[in-house]
Amino acid sequence: MNRFLEWLHRIGRKNLVIRSDGQILMERYFPFRHSDRGIHNNWRMKLPNILLHHFPANVEDDFIHDHGRACASIVLRGGYTEVKNGKTYVRRAGHIFGCWYDTMHHVYDILPGTWTIFFVGYWRAPYRIKRSVEGPIMTRADLSQTDTLTGSKQDTPELRARIARRRKAMSKLNERKVA
Repeated sequence: MNRFLEWLHRIGRKNLVIRSDGQILMERYFPFRHSDRGIHNNWRMKLPNILLHHFPANVEDDFIHDHGRACASIVLRGGYTEVKNGKTYVRRAGHIFGCWYDTMHHVYDILPGTWTIFFVGYWRAPYRIKRSVEGPIMTRADLSQTDTLTGSKQDTPELRARIARRRKAMSKLNERKVA
C-alpha cells in the first residue's frame, strides 16, 4: 500500500487539505483521476470519482461544508464524529454512509491514522462552506479570495514550506493573545 501511495504522490495525485491555521486536516489521494483541478472548467472533472482520505492526526475540520455532489464514505481504519442535519454520528471502521450534494456537515474527534474511501457522484453545485453554524455560506472562490492556502492543494515542497510559515505565524499570534 505504501508504494502505491508514494507512486500517487510522485505523479501528482496527492493533495493536502489545509485548515485556515495551516494545520493539515487530511491527505487526499486520487487513484483514478485528479478531481481538484479545474472542476468548473472541465467536463471530465464533474464526473464521479473515488478518493482515498488519510487523516494523519486529530485535527478538527474548521469549516461546516458540503461537497457539491452526492457522496458516500467507507471508514477503513480509525474513525471520527460527524454532525449532519443537526444529528451527531460516530463513524468507525466498517461504517458506510453517504449524503446528498447540499448536505452541510462537520467532522471532529478524528482518530489519528483514520483512512476512508470516498466516493463522489456527478458535480451538481459549487462547494460551500461556513465558518460557524450561524455564519454566512461561502463558496470555494470566496474563500480563495481571502486565503490562498486554506483548502485542497497539491502536495509539494513549496506548499509544505507555506504551511510551516502559516503555522509559525499563527503560533506567534496565539502567544500574543495569551500574553
